[in-house]
Amino acid sequence: MCPRKLTRRKWPNETRQVGLVRHILFLTFIVAFVASSGRLWITLHLIKVSGYLQHEGDNDPIVDPYQESPNTNTNVAVENGSLQEHPISYFRQLSLANKHDKEDILNLLQDNARIQTLTEEAYLSLPTWTEVTNLYGDKPRTVGLDQCAAYTSHLQTIAGSQKGIAVAGLFNSGTHFLHELLLTNCNIQFANGEKRYVGIHSKTPWGKHNPPHRSLLEEKDPQRQTLPVVTIRDPFRWMASMCRSPYNVNWPLNNQQHSVPTRHCPALVPTPHDDQLLKNLGEVPLVVNSTSHYFPATVTYSKESISKHNSLLHLWQDWYNSYLDLQAPRLMVRMEDLIFFPDQVVPKLCQCAGGSLIKYNKGGTVLVPSGSAKGLRGDPSSRVTGYLDAIVKYGTASKRFGGMTEDDLAYFYRHLNSNLMGEFQYPYPEK
Repeated sequence: MCPRKLTRRKWPNETRQVGLVRHILFLTFIVAFVASSGRLWITLHLIKVSGYLQHEGDNDPIVDPYQESPNTNTNVAVENGSLQEHPISYFRQLSLANKHDKEDILNLLQDNARIQTLTEEAYLSLPTWTEVTNLYGDKPRTVGLDQCAAYTSHLQTIAGSQKGIAVAGLFNSGTHFLHELLLTNCNIQFANGEKRYVGIHSKTPWGKHNPPHRSLLEEKDPQRQTLPVVTIRDPFRWMASMCRSPYNVNWPLNNQQHSVPTRHCPALVPTPHDDQLLKNLGEVPLVVNSTSHYFPATVTYSKESISKHNSLLHLWQDWYNSYLDLQAPRLMVRMEDLIFFPDQVVPKLCQCAGGSLIKYNKGGTVLVPSGSAKGLRGDPSSRVTGYLDAIVKYGTASKRFGGMTEDDLAYFYRHLNSNLMGEFQYPYPEK
């Protein structure tokens, strides 16, 4: 008997066709399911978005980002950094409708910084105008405007390339910001023979961060060609900035001398932890009493010029009093006024130096220039980030006394000369 030959079984044509139809129907079902699910997800997503972020329009409601809705959680969106941008006009209507008191801040961003859009995250971080005026009052404080006439008449009697306005101020006081504002907005030109030059100087002849030179008191000295314009900054904010960037200033336990974890700064009165750190460094602990100065500050302007002060607070006080008491034309402006009152401050600086304001529009608003954020906060190359961050940082009292102990604040009250705080209307901490 011959073995049976193994062959592949052939399916009938009808069975093969049925299997093919089944495969087609299954694939069709899968495609239809995926498509319908996608349309459903997109529809639900659009419903969510439309309920959360309304576009600006005549009939569209303005959604208050302070209020949570069933469709979204604003706080979650802020944390995730996923908030959408809107025109400044959108947020202006929002502020008016909900009494957020941010219209003046939004005007600064749009008119002076030429910022046209803003994220909701940024809007939520903006201070109210009431917060700003509680800190700095409702108008700027510029000292020395009464001496402008004397300076402009003096210009007619002298010749030289140093005529014009020159920037001065302590480290971390916004001097770069002021210089950029003047260059962008002031037209100050003088003739020196056949040459003409711009009368806006980045620093005074004796040094931007140096105290005023005695030559300012001598009528025939060529350095009297210059009109110093001095930036001053809230002492608490200034001391905190010095902790981060001390420049040429040194004091015990600062970050230039020692790498100290959990530094107490700005330090005016030592804590027990400070004493322990001093012991570890082989130095004598400081004895706390009501009359002592514990953290003397030394400033090195040059090898030949070194000044010593009882503390960081005394450095701020001594340096600015030297300009405040100066019997010669000079201007002193608050750095915070350059941020919040540029239209009231900058034109007067231009005019006092014998110049005029460059008008970029009919209203004559002051332009916050690109790159002017250096020394304030944020990316120095970004006009938008730097100016916006400066408004947020200096517009509220939050962290104004950061790093200071109750003993530090008591030291502040005991040793601060009230004339500077009164002249520039910086508020004292609450006792």
